[in-house]
This record gives sequence, C-alpha cells and structure tokens, in this order.
Amino acid sequence: MELQLPLKLQAAPGVWLARADREDLAGFGQAMSEAGARSVLLVRELARDGGSEFQQACAGDVQILNLGCTREVLVISVDHPAAGGAPSPAASGTGSFTGGGADVPAESGSGEEMADAAPNEAESNSRTGDRGFLLLLAELEPPLQQIGLLILAKVRTAYPSGALRYHPGSKRYVESPDNFWTIQYQPNVKDFRITLRGKPDTFPPGPLEVKPDRRSYSTFKVSRLEEVDEAVRLILSARRKG
Repeated sequence: MELQLPLKLQAAPGVWLARADREDLAGFGQAMSEAGARSVLLVRELARDGGSEFQQACAGDVQILNLGCTREVLVISVDHPAAGGAPSPAASGTGSFTGGGADVPAESGSGEEMADAAPNEAESNSRTGDRGFLLLLAELEPPLQQIGLLILAKVRTAYPSGALRYHPGSKRYVESPDNFWTIQYQPNVKDFRITLRGKPDTFPPGPLEVKPDRRSYSTFKVSRLEEVDEAVRLILSARRKG
C-alpha cells in the first residue's frame, strides 16, 4: 500500500498536483476536514522509487488534511523524519493511488512587499516554502498544529501554485509570487498573526477583529480552531482577482 507521485507533476519544491478517487484517498485514514473541490495530503517522507520517475510514500506517512469532492489532489511533502510533536498520520487505511496529470496555472507576481526585511539566504533556505512552515508546525502543540495545517491546506486548495517564503527579519511566512497574505506564529501568546493586503474597511465584517497594519495592509489573530474558516475567507478575499 503506497502513494506514488510522478516527478513531472511537481508544481513547486515539495508540492505536487495529482488525481485520485475520493474512495482511494479515504483509505489513508480520517480526514481533518471535508470541504471544497481539492483534497490536500501531507506526506511525512518521500523516497525515490529506484531509477524510475516516481516518488513514493507508505500509507503510514500520509495524513489527509482535506478530503475534497473532486479527483484533484494537492500533495505537500514535509520530507523530514520529524519526531515528537510532528503531526501524527492517521495511519492504518487500505488505499493507494498513483498521481495523474493536472495543469499548474501560472501566477503573475507581486505588488508591494509585505515583509519588513529581505530574507537572509542561509536561514531562508532552511525554512522557506510550505515545507518550512509545516516543519515549524511540527514543533507546536496539537491544537496549534491543526490550526496552521488547516489554514495552509485550505489556502493551497484555492491557490495551489503559490508557496510561502520565510523572512527571518520579521519571522513571517510570506505568500509568493503574489504576496497577498503572511502568517507568523507568536510563541509568547500562542497564536498566529496574519497580515492581509487591503485596509480593514475593504473586508466584509465577521467574527474576527481586523485591524490596520502598516501602509495599506490589515492584520488579525487566530488562536482557535473555530476561527479557521473565517480566517481563510479573509485571506482569500485579499487575493487579486483575474
């Protein structure tokens, strides 16, 4: 029982777009959420399948972050044998699938930079990408892990061609190439601070308090699982249309 991913389907470092039947995915264990069109899988370790053009993982290394309603699947690889506080895979299912073709839409860049310092090359390389954020989450307590995982999974379901980039000066993960949101874990208060492109009055009112940030940006905090859906709604509303 294994998951196989053709290397040619890699959308970004550690991120693949593939296709699979919902029933096959369900065999990998209990999903953390069931929403939207795309399924999202977190893979703890991937290995090259001999000399072939496949990466593969055992079922015990796969966790379903979201089970979508179509055959589209986004796979995010941590590719790190994390111990202790790492997200624990929901492991003993009986399914498998092989990735199948999916086009990756090109995204144009950027706009105003939301991080307050250019990334330091060495530290940024070790922490950058969605994978770096997932490794950070692996060190947190389970409720905070789940908040961070669900936010990233739901954003990637809607925006699969993006990737987080770590800025050590501000300790924020900044979306790229279109930097419409950032996320930062705040260990002193144990919450996530999220920054959005747009002033507070451009966002529809809701249960989260959106405050002004510097220049034409806004910020809010997330510390509870029940706030995740509203946080994602706000994040996606900050994305450029068209």
